[in-house]
Amino acid sequence: MCPSIKAIQLDSLNDLNGFFAIALVCPKTNKIYLIRDRFGEKPLYYLHKNNQIYFSSSILPLVSLDDPSDMKEVSELSGGGILVDELFPYGNIKQVNPGCCVVFEDGNLSELNWYRPQKLDLSKISFEDAVKQYEDLLIDAVRIRVKDQNKIAIALSAGLDSTLIADTIHKFTDVSADAYILATSDKRFNEYTQCILCDV
Repeated sequence: MCPSIKAIQLDSLNDLNGFFAIALVCPKTNKIYLIRDRFGEKPLYYLHKNNQIYFSSSILPLVSLDDPSDMKEVSELSGGGILVDELFPYGNIKQVNPGCCVVFEDGNLSELNWYRPQKLDLSKISFEDAVKQYEDLLIDAVRIRVKDQNKIAIALSAGLDSTLIADTIHKFTDVSADAYILATSDKRFNEYTQCILCDV
């Protein structure tokens, strides 16, 4: 698989449908590839220290390897527990960016963008056809991801994305879904009030 990645410039990843975090270790080239899905749904963390790289799908194994003096001062409530780079409490532990591949070679790191949104020419179809195509794609995407599930949880915000997904699950699948809303004292991330306003 390693030679094929070099040959096709990671393009084959665009054929994957779904969420993934991949770590490839290539003994022949002495390279390590850390790859994350388009939207960063699957976690993938790494620590680059003393010309070595450590990686994990969970942050806990890396915490003991980080230097406590590099930890940022972050409130327990900041971000409501959402780990984004701006609020990340560990100075040297990083996340592989969505749609990216981090390459480790000879003690050095480089980053490649394997995913670029496809530009579609929608000028040749009517508005009604575009809406129908979007609806079909959304229903298909939701069905794929809830397949074989009896019950799931949805992070519901005041936005259109989560509302559409919840509505699609309700109308087009037999899956039972519980909705959860983020409520935190940090007003930048509190979605509870926004959801109430939307309902009103």
